[in-house]
Amino acid sequence: MDMSLEDISREVNLPVSTVKTRLFRGRNFIKRKWGSLFFMLHSLTSIIIFLSVI
Repeated sequence: MDMSLEDISREVNLPVSTVKTRLFRGRNFIKRKWGSLFFMLHSLTSIIIFLSVI
């Protein structure tokens, strides 16, 4: 499910700037823990989904 920053902000009752900061920090945490492999797999999954729609 894709949600905009504004949607997330309303849902968790936090300012958009806080949501952006937490998402940034969360991505960095995952990147440090799992390395670039996680992000390569995520990108590959997105490409496969995109190609299956075409």
